[in-house]
Amino acid sequence: MAAAAAWKVVVRQQVEEAAGRCDGARGHLAGAHGQLDHAHRVAFALARAWSHRAEGMVAEASDDLAASASLARAALLVALRGGAAHGPEAAVPPLSVNDVPDEALRAALAQLEEAADAAGNACGFACVCRGHLVGALRLLDHPPPLPGGMDGEVTVKVRDALQDLIDARRCAQKSADLVNAALAALVL
Repeated sequence: MAAAAAWKVVVRQQVEEAAGRCDGARGHLAGAHGQLDHAHRVAFALARAWSHRAEGMVAEASDDLAASASLARAALLVALRGGAAHGPEAAVPPLSVNDVPDEALRAALAQLEEAADAAGNACGFACVCRGHLVGALRLLDHPPPLPGGMDGEVTVKVRDALQDLIDARRCAQKSADLVNAALAALVL
């Protein structure tokens, strides 16, 4: 009986860690948002420092989001293989969340699957945001004054980074909501 319940402990631990990593990412993204708000409003000489700090925060958020998505997927696999199937079909684990016979567990695992997708999407937006910031930083490395038109390119890159950051925050929030709901429902 203890071996049959061991998968539940593993699933809960992985979901708790996924929730923690997602919360950490949300904090880093919020900090980066504050940095980019300042970078967007200050002179180019100061924008470099604000953008550089934001890029570092987005990098940390990206790591946390990737880990959260991976942990959620791992928990899902453990649940599917470890004990979601019971009864006469227990020898054949379900292939997908839709095949889980227990309705409450199926709903929690569906939330977990959606949370992993949202964290992955947030990670994607964070990576694109970093690309824009690195581009802006490279342009800002040029000694002042910037050649004609480059200041407009910096503005566009920072604005695009800010939009991708907003999208990353939206997806990270969705992931956090879903992973926490799944955690609450996984009172296994």
